[in-house]
Amino acid sequence: MPKAVRYDEFGGIDVLRVDEVERPVPGDGQVLVRVKAAGINPSEAAIRTGAVKEIFPSTFPSGQGSDLAGVIEEVAAGVDGFSPGDEVIGFSNKRASQAELVLVEVGDLTRKPQNISWEVAGSLYVAGVTAWGVVHSVEPKEGETVVISGAAGGVGSLAVQLARRTGATVIGLASESNHEWVKSHGVIPVEYGDGVADRIKAAAPAGVDAFIDTHGNGYVDLALALAMREELAFRGYPLRRLEHLWGRWGAILFTGVVFTLEHMAGGWTWSHSLLGPSTGALLFGMAALSTRGIAVPLGIHAAFNFGQWCMGQKEVAGLWQPVVDPEFAHRVETLGYTAYLLGTLLATLGFWLWDRNRRSSLSLLEAR
Repeated sequence: MPKAVRYDEFGGIDVLRVDEVERPVPGDGQVLVRVKAAGINPSEAAIRTGAVKEIFPSTFPSGQGSDLAGVIEEVAAGVDGFSPGDEVIGFSNKRASQAELVLVEVGDLTRKPQNISWEVAGSLYVAGVTAWGVVHSVEPKEGETVVISGAAGGVGSLAVQLARRTGATVIGLASESNHEWVKSHGVIPVEYGDGVADRIKAAAPAGVDAFIDTHGNGYVDLALALAMREELAFRGYPLRRLEHLWGRWGAILFTGVVFTLEHMAGGWTWSHSLLGPSTGALLFGMAALSTRGIAVPLGIHAAFNFGQWCMGQKEVAGLWQPVVDPEFAHRVETLGYTAYLLGTLLATLGFWLWDRNRRSSLSLLEAR
């Protein structure tokens, strides 16, 4: 009789035992795999200890394991694409991979590459599918920058390679001992720990488009700290996701509200926040979505800030220091905001019209 790992109560590895079990019989859409290697994931160990029993309840006796690699022994009638003798990598959703014979749904199998050992193949499915999922979710593209924490870990080591295949620049957070491996895969290594935000900014001076956290422990907060600035937050991937959900104008108006509230929280009056950052968000957001990148909005923002510095409006001496009679100060401020508002709205409209014409031209070319 085939053997399988079983346990009858929550606990450490001491509750595990090896039992003889009935030979499984494949049903519709299933194959029977003779296991060569099986992995164990941290979540499966947590299930066994009972740490997550409210989320993942157990029925005893229970098996253990999801990842597996082996050779197909039997195929149910009607299963196409696989035959007995095929070497496969697979996944069991029945907590049953740590056994000699395992039933696997045909949709949870893929062929094992010849150049991968059984030990690696037996631990690849869960980490691999997770890595593919997180990279696919942020859809990195050439010219974009992605930060991945745990870059030398089980999921992270696969995610950095998949992200690099898209042409994106990838920054990998890893301990110094793993930096050589990270660099060998075309990834920029950055040491984690105190000061990591500054090191990421130094490695990506133009900003970060996406952050993939495979580790936890505060990295979500770090990602928000890096992204929740005007230059980054709604100029890259987050803005495009909002556009997908709410449409172009919905996404841009939402960012305008966010920037208004952010500057009000920083001490600005509501009117200054609405007329300044909010309208700036319209222009920068439209520029980002029209050009599908952050270079143009960053350039516009840099030019605007340079102009403010030239006029001595950055709390330091600029190139010019206008002298205004106090009696006319309010009029000058009103005129300045009016000119800024009109200029910003006209530029926003210009980007929108340009992008609409570009899309129309592309549609005509495709129709031909």
